[in-house]
Amino acid sequence: MAAKAALSEVDTALSDLHTWRRDHERRVRETRQRLESASRGLEEEDRERREAEEAVQAAEAALAEIDAELARSRDEERQRAGMQKRMMWLLHQQVQRYWLLAKMCNDVIVHATTSGLFLYLSPKCKMMLGYQPSELSEAALLRAVNFKGAIKNAVY
Repeated sequence: MAAKAALSEVDTALSDLHTWRRDHERRVRETRQRLESASRGLEEEDRERREAEEAVQAAEAALAEIDAELARSRDEERQRAGMQKRMMWLLHQQVQRYWLLAKMCNDVIVHATTSGLFLYLSPKCKMMLGYQPSELSEAALLRAVNFKGAIKNAVY
């Protein structure tokens, strides 16, 4: 009977061992599944991180291109502004020389439109013709000028 009892204990122990082994194998499978799932999640997160880094790099490259274009545009604008300032200065110098010439020469200078409207008559009108520039109209100037003498004395 002792052998039967020992055999019964061995069967119980074997049954417990099989149960433990099945439970252990089930827990190992579940653990492997959780690890695989976690690994897939980590791989997915790593892929998303790489995609985000690539997007950031692309955005930084685009921003660098925009910054470079803006710098070129600012340089061009500075150059245009400098050229415009220089042109305005040259124009101002030419106008100053023109008015100085008009003021200093001994001739009557007339600046008129094609329709005969006087835009400017030099101050020498008073000395040469006896009229102030404001007193002359187109008709008065034509009467005051001696065309025969002007043609005779003209320089060609």
